[in-house]
Amino acid sequence: MTGGNVIHIRDVLEEPGFNSEGDPTPARTRLGVPLLRDGNPIGVFVLTRQAVQPFTEKQIELVSTFSDQP
Repeated sequence: MTGGNVIHIRDVLEEPGFNSEGDPTPARTRLGVPLLRDGNPIGVFVLTRQAVQPFTEKQIELVSTFSDQP
């Protein structure tokens, strides 16, 4: 996570620079949503899917709601 931004990788095998070395069956779709406290990132929620199945905007919004708690 850089800058507290949501990172959504639709297919890791098509993502330039993604290194899945050592993982013969990497989770293909990944979502990283920063955990924020007072607007500052303090951690990250990481969700994965074994199949290529991008997360919907509604799903991303739901996770984001949980991540931005006081």
